[in-house]
Amino acid sequence: MLILLLLPIWYTYKFWIVELLIIDKNYSFKNAFLLSYKMTNNIILFSIIIIIIILLNLITLLLGYIFFIFGLTCSYLVLIHYYRLLLIDVSNNKS
Repeated sequence: MLILLLLPIWYTYKFWIVELLIIDKNYSFKNAFLLSYKMTNNIILFSIIIIIIILLNLITLLLGYIFFIFGLTCSYLVLIHYYRLLLIDVSNNKS
C-alpha cells in the first residue's frame, strides 16, 4: 500500500526534472524525458532529502512567518543544487 502512495511522488519528481531540463538547458520534450529517466534512478536518496526538507520546513513554520519564507527559499535552493548534481552525474556517465 505504501508503494502506491509513493508513485505520484516519483512521477512528480520525474516531471519536475523534465521541467528544469526544458527551462535550464532548452532540451526538447522527448530528450528531457529520456534524460530525466536516466537522472532519477536513486529515488531513495531523493526521498530522504524530501523528508528532511519537510521536517525543516515544519520547524521553520512553527518559528514564524519570516523563518518559514527563509526555510522555503533554502529548500528550493537545495533541490536546485540536487538537480545540478544529478545533471553533472549523468553527463559524467555519458562520456
